[in-house]
Parts: sequence; C-alpha cells; structure tokens
Amino acid sequence: AALEVPTILYVSTDGAGVWRSLDFGLSWERLANGLSSPRVGAIWSSAGELPFLYAGAGKEIYRLPINAEPAELVVWRRVTKQPLDGRLTIG
Repeated sequence: AALEVPTILYVSTDGAGVWRSLDFGLSWERLANGLSSPRVGAIWSSAGELPFLYAGAGKEIYRLPINAEPAELVVWRRVTKQPLDGRLTIG
C-alpha cells in the first residue's frame, strides 16, 4: 500500500498574508490576490469534493480553492457580505 502524503502546505502570518509551498516546504509563494489585508488572523480548510482554504483577514472571511495553480492565477474570494462585527453572515 502506498502512503499518501500531501505536498501542498499553507501558512498564514499577521502581516505578510498567506503563503503556499508545493514542494514540502522547500520553497514558498505568497497568495495575496484578492485579500483586503495581509493581516491574516487564521486559516482553515474544508474537506469534500471541492476543498477550500479559508482565511480571516481584517474583519472579513475569504476562500480559495485548494489546488496547485500558479500563484498569479489564484484569487481569494470574499465570502462574507459585510465586515464582521461579532456576527457571521455568509452569502
């Protein structure tokens, strides 16, 4: 049996945004297209047929398809209708 090890890694920073590695962490690229702020407080992923990476930036939540497309083609999409003020509204 083969052991499946994911090769795509994601990290976030409070000031430099979200970064992705396609080679087990040997090199990194910034994924900033579409984010309103480089101050990312959290990232998390969803499972399923269409996995997404989510990021909390400023007072908004964004999502990104998890794939290996070139960084310049990857664009974050805002999923909150308005800035968060303690309540979550997704549309």
